[in-house]
Amino acid sequence: MLRIWDCFLLEGPKVLFRFAIALLGIHEPEILDKSDTISVMKVLKAAVKLTYDIDGLIKMAFDELSPFPTREQLHAKQLSYLEVLHERLNKRQQIRNQLNLMKFPSSSALLSNHLRDFPIERITFSRHLSGVGYVLAGHHKKGRLAIIRMTAEKAYMTALNIEFDCRVVSMVIVQADMAFVSLLSGYVVALHLQDNQCTTLWELKLNDVALKLVHSENRVYAALANGTLTVLENVFEHTPSALDLYHIPIGAAPITDAIIVDDHLWLAVACKIVILHRL
Repeated sequence: MLRIWDCFLLEGPKVLFRFAIALLGIHEPEILDKSDTISVMKVLKAAVKLTYDIDGLIKMAFDELSPFPTREQLHAKQLSYLEVLHERLNKRQQIRNQLNLMKFPSSSALLSNHLRDFPIERITFSRHLSGVGYVLAGHHKKGRLAIIRMTAEKAYMTALNIEFDCRVVSMVIVQADMAFVSLLSGYVVALHLQDNQCTTLWELKLNDVALKLVHSENRVYAALANGTLTVLENVFEHTPSALDLYHIPIGAAPITDAIIVDDHLWLAVACKIVILHRL
């Protein structure tokens, strides 16, 4: 740290940018190996704490990055990237304008008002009701749910009467009238489903975001972003307490997906698969 302070006092704040780029360069393989924002942030935090080779860091910052781009070159790259973003935004706006000109049936009127501006996170179908599924939509400030009903001729989608204060990440339907959703805020919420109505039964704060929820019998398994598998027991009977939760550390990387096959729970963790036997 003192070596970095020496460079900072000698050359000014521009060296901080050099060291930041050097850290990214040293850990480039690990960063490129990640596919989600949470994993990248974990790598960057660990990179700052675990970079002990100061000579290698300074060599990367001043020798291997030489010649360093000038401010004019960086500004030109920023403008070029802004043009790409504007092109993407214009294409999305054109698609949205076309959708606005379309005539929606009455069952989709609520959808056009409440869900059209929300990116869709995923779609979960019910194993208990044929042709019924749920759309998870939202962003970091608001989350919504919609129900899909499909027949041989048509498909209808209607927004449910519930709203969350952040994005809905995952959903598991455990009964025809009961489901669990995980939120970006780290909460797991139990829902009662009936027709187009949705009410909250209880909510519980976990240690991190549950990227995937799966269930078996009277248990719900939550795959967390901090690499922990949280098991919630007796969730159909009452609001789970601390005695109904237990945590299984799997690894440092997020558990991005989970599935139950027979008596085994398969977990996707970074570049490996972890298989657990369900007791």
